[in-house]
Amino acid sequence: MALTLLLGALHYCASELVNIDPAYKQKLTGIDIVFQYKTEPDGPNSYAILKDSRIEYKIDAIHENPTFVVTTNDLDLALKIFKGKYLISEAIKQGDVEVIGDKQEILKYTFFLEDLVPYLGDLTG
Repeated sequence: MALTLLLGALHYCASELVNIDPAYKQKLTGIDIVFQYKTEPDGPNSYAILKDSRIEYKIDAIHENPTFVVTTNDLDLALKIFKGKYLISEAIKQGDVEVIGDKQEILKYTFFLEDLVPYLGDLTG
């Protein structure tokens, strides 16, 4: 349940940051991808659609045709990643998460979550 709430909060924060930070919005210009997050074996699963300088998301859902799928097999690792304690780009580089899609390509887009880390402060404990 904690990871579901955290994912929802992060996706919401990213979608709101687009509205208040022109530099963040500019980084999204020209991007049209779907990030699917899966935590095995029991979830949660969510996805984010980055398109037209916007972020839309769905919690507890599987997208039919994601551009990238990032899967963690460890709930503690997933919490660490989404609390900003372990950057998702590092988890991908180290092979600590499974990735479907081009690993070099996905690394270009991890900023959309990693840019939130400074804003999270102590909120994620």
